[in-house]
Amino acid sequence: MNFYDELIEKIEKSINDGDYEDAKNVIYHELMMAYVPGAIEEQLKQFLDRIDSLSEPVSDSLSLDKIVDYLKNGDRDHQVAAANALDRLNLREHLDLVENYLTAEDKDDDAKTLIIASLIKQEISTELKLVKEGMEISFIPRYILPVEESDGFIAAQKYFDQYLFKNPSYYNLAIELFLKQAYRSLPINIDEDESSVMADNIIKHIYRLFDDQDGLKDYESLKEAN
Repeated sequence: MNFYDELIEKIEKSINDGDYEDAKNVIYHELMMAYVPGAIEEQLKQFLDRIDSLSEPVSDSLSLDKIVDYLKNGDRDHQVAAANALDRLNLREHLDLVENYLTAEDKDDDAKTLIIASLIKQEISTELKLVKEGMEISFIPRYILPVEESDGFIAAQKYFDQYLFKNPSYYNLAIELFLKQAYRSLPINIDEDESSVMADNIIKHIYRLFDDQDGLKDYESLKEAN
């Protein structure tokens, strides 16, 4: 039995035992890994759908009272749902709520990332504070570029265009992995210098992940030639 067989077995046992929170914690932890095989990722998402059907559903359209309640008292799933719901509101009217959540050390990092992305999209010009990994960061969302428009992402995309143009599946995976890291870096944008190092590491990671030694050698040779 390999790692993923054991993982699936553990999740199934937790669901069958009614321990939905434990199952979700295992699923979310795995989904946050740098790479998850496509078939496994799909199965993990199916598990989440199954858990949702067995537990109290989280509405896509939440009232403000529900959003506040989920942010203050909800588990990870409910906090993420509330963060998604905030994206549909005018955040200028709820900045105290947003900042209280962003500065709380015990809140979900993924939900914080979603909220920051919404603040950037809405071009909020008020300075806000965020506590991340024990550090307090001040930022003005309006002056932060969306990830897909940042110099770092554009540079990384060009790098992948140059070195992965013959392999669309590796290319798409590289873009996905870079975006995950870039969003987790918010409210700080990844700059061009940092992006080239990240892009290089991501390409090497993909070749090693698929045990593609020939591809890795070709990549290194092409990089030296350039």
